[in-house]
Amino acid sequence: MQSPPLKAIQYFCIAAQHMSFKEAARQLSVTPGAVSQQVRILESWLGGSLFNRGTRMISLTPLGSTYFNRVNPLLQELIGVTHSMQMLSFSRSLKLSLTQSFSALWLNSNLKEFIQQHPLIDLRIHTSSYLINFADDGSELAIRYLAAPDPSLSCYLLQSLRLFPVCSMDYLEQFPGIRQGDFSDCTLIHDILHPDWHRFYPEMQLDNFNLRALHFDQAQLALSCAENGLGITLADQILARDALAKQRLVRVGTHSLPAHRHLYLAYSARAPLSPQAELLKNWLLLKLAEV
Repeated sequence: MQSPPLKAIQYFCIAAQHMSFKEAARQLSVTPGAVSQQVRILESWLGGSLFNRGTRMISLTPLGSTYFNRVNPLLQELIGVTHSMQMLSFSRSLKLSLTQSFSALWLNSNLKEFIQQHPLIDLRIHTSSYLINFADDGSELAIRYLAAPDPSLSCYLLQSLRLFPVCSMDYLEQFPGIRQGDFSDCTLIHDILHPDWHRFYPEMQLDNFNLRALHFDQAQLALSCAENGLGITLADQILARDALAKQRLVRVGTHSLPAHRHLYLAYSARAPLSPQAELLKNWLLLKLAEV
């Protein structure tokens, strides 16, 4: 008996999940025509139509619906087992995804301790600001700033964050009125991680229309500009810790508010963590508890 066309089955299942050849093609990095061709190969092998093809949309036929409900769980199990075997094959490797700002301002200065404790772990760092598809990305752990846990993932709160304004000593000397709450002619530095200056306006009696502004897409850049005397920015206790300890930055007053986003460790809920991922998770919890 001829073996079923496994590639065609995979393409069919992905097309059925999206109900779109175009979306399936995007996920598979092929053309919609290639997806359609593989589906027709499977239809020829089965001897019946799997999709009703309209001008703008597709839908499953009764045969397609029955076949998808039987085959897709088996395909997902196969993918899961394959990923598990891959993790065993690369048992010393561990890929960690995190934001560039967190890597530069906290992890890089603390990572030496973990490497010394676990020299056999091959740690691979990937920087990104987006929650990842763990099956596709290859990362087992991700550190992210989230407003709330993602229900599709296992999310562990690493640190509840508070925000406070900071600037350099030079900036305080340039604008001495800041100490008395006078922010006339000051520049507020904004970043997309903590876009919360508007929450401080009432508490600090700020007039947004009479203040200059700088905007950055990374917290690291905003803090660096504040260190260089370009204005006042909002910081959390993790990213600003080193700069505050070395007095490259100082707090402006006693103003403080809970952050909108907090620091989470995220990982797939479909499979248990590898031993090396558990080691890194526990180390992160201990280190961040010290902050």
